Amino acid sequence: MEEQRWMRLKQWSVRLLFLIVALALPLEIVALRTVGEPYPALYLPSFASGPPRDGTFTRTDPFVSVQFNDGTATEIDYRMLLPSSQLHAPTAFRHSYSDADRANSPEVVAWLREVCEREFPGVSATQIVIDWTKREFTVPNFENGTVVSVRTVVVDL
Repeated sequence: MEEQRWMRLKQWSVRLLFLIVALALPLEIVALRTVGEPYPALYLPSFASGPPRDGTFTRTDPFVSVQFNDGTATEIDYRMLLPSSQLHAPTAFRHSYSDADRANSPEVVAWLREVCEREFPGVSATQIVIDWTKREFTVPNFENGTVVSVRTVVVDL
């Protein structure tokens, strides 16, 4: 008798739990629409990866060029300036090279010299220019966006 009662109590507990979750999800959606996303969300937090409600998508990207002693320059992928690691490349690059003081520290300059010597043998790199560019796009038409240079970080090698 006691065992049967205990089993019924467990069944009702599980049903009650499912009912609470089923009611909480619509309430969270209402809160999302009116107040903004609560954290942690019951269904995959967005971390602001989608465009805001006005339909504008904004991102800031680095454009990197290497200047050589013969006066020429070449654009490179920013990932070339990072060591291979499991870190998220855009975040690691932003942390390392968005600030001119950090980018011009002796350790970073020595690392960049090594990278340039390895990647461009036979020529001497004199400078790395990182142009942080902000791009704004309207969601339905990604081609007609505005591009603005936010800041430029120059590293003398």
